[in-house]
Amino acid sequence: MAHRVTQEQLEAQIDALNATLGHEANQCLVLDWAYGGVRLDRFTPSGGRRHVSPSRGTKREMESFLLAFSMGIEEARGNV
Repeated sequence: MAHRVTQEQLEAQIDALNATLGHEANQCLVLDWAYGGVRLDRFTPSGGRRHVSPSRGTKREMESFLLAFSMGIEEARGNV
């Protein structure tokens, strides 16, 4: 049986990613919850937001996206 993905788990993953990337508060990654789904955004230096994930999806889809995103960061840094 598949595990349940909670909003708290996704927020914890975002906190860990922001810490790993050393993002300042005005350029951090955030989850945008709307229309029954979730999307990953990043604050821009000008105060706006930019979409990071390709679309809004379910919590389970976001969990998979965040895992791939984290693995891509580790691969780029040579930590794999």
